[in-house]
Amino acid sequence: MWRGALLGVGLAMFQCRLTYADCPAGPFQLHNFSYDARAVEKEVARPYFIVLCDLSTTVRLDPLVHPDKLECHSHMHSVFGSNRFGPTVSLEDSTLGPEELANTTCHIPADGSMYWAPSMYFFNRTLAKYFLVPVYMKAYYLNRGTTEPMALMPVGLRMLRGNPHAVRPLVKENEIHNDTVNIFWYGSGSTGGFPDWLDKGDWQSRTMFPNCWDGKNLVTATRGENTHMAFRGSDGACPTSHPVRIPQLFVEVNYQISYFVQRGGVKTTDFLLSTGDRRGWAAHVDYISG
Repeated sequence: MWRGALLGVGLAMFQCRLTYADCPAGPFQLHNFSYDARAVEKEVARPYFIVLCDLSTTVRLDPLVHPDKLECHSHMHSVFGSNRFGPTVSLEDSTLGPEELANTTCHIPADGSMYWAPSMYFFNRTLAKYFLVPVYMKAYYLNRGTTEPMALMPVGLRMLRGNPHAVRPLVKENEIHNDTVNIFWYGSGSTGGFPDWLDKGDWQSRTMFPNCWDGKNLVTATRGENTHMAFRGSDGACPTSHPVRIPQLFVEVNYQISYFVQRGGVKTTDFLLSTGDRRGWAAHVDYISG
């Protein structure tokens, strides 16, 4: 899935203040995307569809946190999807014309959405350097809820799930019983963060987004929250404050740690998110619909 040179960086990456020249504005040149067909389920009747995306770029930008000005973000993001991603993203950037449908790293060309999550690094204790962990992403668009009808995903809708500044563990995987708290690391059991194993494949963060929309706003009124969105009630219906049911987005970010683990002598604490988090509590995903 991943092809490219590793990026070795020092700890100063987490502390430096970059200039405009250090934050490329896009559009970015895309990878020659290919994928294993077995990674996408066979097409059968089902209440959802899957979008599989390769990495587009790794950059210190976040157009949800800094929507109106060019400003380097506090940490690196791994970005997937449309090459219109940049320091700011307009509504027009969320719409790809017929001649632009190939400008995405996702395997469904008509998906002009942008997805991003914190990059993960491996710290090589021998070299005292950090290396970028290969990553890819899967997005599921689910038909869930009882409110009828289900509307199309609004173009330009912006959502963020997770807290990049979290100082507490995530809800333990084995204690999750509903969509509302569904941010966790697959296979983590009771850790509330990164899995405590290295020998079972990728580390995968899983994030569920709300799917009841207020029908008016594409952007939250309060930064860091989704005030324009809500989760369904226990009866599966959308609340009257957010009466429009849309597809429910579920995102899996797959960090391919085995590239480093297979070399031996690796510890779970050698991996960290670009926020500086070595526990996995700061897992988050940003999204702009397209």
